[in-house]
Amino acid sequence: MAEWKPRRLSREERDAVFKKMESPAVQAKIKEGFEQIERGECVRIPIDEIKRRLRALNID
Repeated sequence: MAEWKPRRLSREERDAVFKKMESPAVQAKIKEGFEQIERGECVRIPIDEIKRRLRALNID
């Protein structure tokens, strides 16, 4: 089986991803997740859901 090699992002692409991560909407989602963990709620997100959410961010 061939080994999977991730695509390397250019500096501009990487900077764009980090800029999106600083947006208020993304920060609110991150904060919400941490608050759930602190309350002891079980946080389970299936891999398919994670992939869907990442595609929705248009990182590529």
